[in-house]
Amino acid sequence: MVSWRLALLGALASCRAVFGIDDPVPPRDATVVENAGLLMHVAPGKTLWITAQSVDEAWAAITPFLEADTKTAAWSGVDPTIALLVADGVPDPTQPFSGWFEGALLVDQHSMTLALSTDSYAFIDFARDGVHFTRLTDATATHSGIQTLTNLTSNIWYPIRMGWTHTFGAPQFEVRGFDASNTPMNLGPDHLRYISGASSK
Repeated sequence: MVSWRLALLGALASCRAVFGIDDPVPPRDATVVENAGLLMHVAPGKTLWITAQSVDEAWAAITPFLEADTKTAAWSGVDPTIALLVADGVPDPTQPFSGWFEGALLVDQHSMTLALSTDSYAFIDFARDGVHFTRLTDATATHSGIQTLTNLTSNIWYPIRMGWTHTFGAPQFEVRGFDASNTPMNLGPDHLRYISGASSK
């Protein structure tokens, strides 16, 4: 009887090993990584935004594409060129596609200005309270967006997200920052980050 039970336990252990049931589960925070830049998703062939929509409605447009038909990469704040977009998963950047960016923005001072320009349509959402997003500004091919944020807490990472639809021709998406004295800011990897890992979900 004992040998039979041992044999059965051995067989079960083998099955569990094969199917990975006993694979160790890492601690929740063990996989959390702070990455430079914003997390960028691109959906080739999709035009998710053409005109202004409400904040929640606009961001809900990405839901069907979160698990399929998208590529992800880190966006360092550099204006996306055709070469960079191809490297990030857009087969032909002269054809329609949509991209969205999410993460956090480091605010150095109590106020700052963000300016946005694009070839088709784009927007920036900002969460002043760290949770609830509001539309900061948007832009079209004929209208640039600009907005000044005041009464901010300095040296704090604020959640930020952006959406961009490109239709045809040369892609253009530019975000510029200015400090309280209207001096251009470097919106590079030292001011942009996103969290990856279990705790970011």
